[in-house]
Amino acid sequence: MISGTCIADFKGIGERVQIDLRPLTLLFAANNAGKSLVTRALHYVREVFVRRNLNADFTESGDESIDPGGFRNVVHQRDVSRAATFQFQLEFARQALAAHTDVCDQISEFTGAFVEDLANAVRKASVKFELE
Repeated sequence: MISGTCIADFKGIGERVQIDLRPLTLLFAANNAGKSLVTRALHYVREVFVRRNLNADFTESGDESIDPGGFRNVVHQRDVSRAATFQFQLEFARQALAAHTDVCDQISEFTGAFVEDLANAVRKASVKFELE
């Protein structure tokens, strides 16, 4: 389960913002405070991972209201010398990782540990990537 996310240098979000996620997460703020940027960031990240589209003009999972307009339009202040940063904190229930053998195999190959040992030991993980 994704338990949190950090976003930095994405559209109107400059400095790193940490958002803790629960099974039900509600965002409350004044108009134009950036609530929709969180969902736009998630759609953009999905576009990068699923379709491997780093310069997305649109998102397959969004409608017309989610229009990234390419990397130049998603990086903070359109400053292409910056890197849009996304990080996800993951928490695993006991044995939940074992169901994802492809991920376990990749981690095992990298660490040299056995999949079964990892599936029983890993409870939390974090994935961070920067787009430049």
